[in-house]
Amino acid sequence: TLPGLGERKHLSSAQVDLDTHINDVFNLIEYEGLSDVILVGHSYAGLVITAVADRLAPKLAKLVYIDTAPLPNGVCLIDFYPPDMRKLYRQRVAIDGAGWRLPFPPWEELDKSGAARDLDADMRAVIDARATDMPFGPARQPVSLASTGRAKLAKTAIWCTTSSQQVRQMIESGNPMFKELAGPEWTFTELRTGHW
Repeated sequence: TLPGLGERKHLSSAQVDLDTHINDVFNLIEYEGLSDVILVGHSYAGLVITAVADRLAPKLAKLVYIDTAPLPNGVCLIDFYPPDMRKLYRQRVAIDGAGWRLPFPPWEELDKSGAARDLDADMRAVIDARATDMPFGPARQPVSLASTGRAKLAKTAIWCTTSSQQVRQMIESGNPMFKELAGPEWTFTELRTGHW
């Protein structure tokens, strides 16, 4: 679990940023002496595993992205969202998050977008009891990528809220946000569920 989230919520602060999360995963792999690692990231954590792989490619066997994808160098998570969502998130951070936390979205919003599809009342109760606000610093910090070593790693993208066909259309559109997904090292799989 990344610092500031879940059982590590006591580490949450305005100082937590993308580098905090990258360094946490990097140090775990380094200090545990791990190799041949299959690194998995869901949602925002796709940025984290991409940056870790940029630094540790020789120690990794594969990257698995769940309902997420790598972003290009210099792009931050908030840039990926349409302008209306960026505005909404910034408002939530300012009003309900003390200027540095993004509260978990309301169920009505998740239901409308389909992100909460397949979550029954029991699972929603578990999430309500355990969800933590996300430090917003990671969403504002651009990912910094320097190496090309991760390019040859095997990668799987498991699409939950987007179809593989939609992703291929985004790649073919020429949008630089999706350029990296075009490589032969990618395998796409669909798991028709909501995002959570």
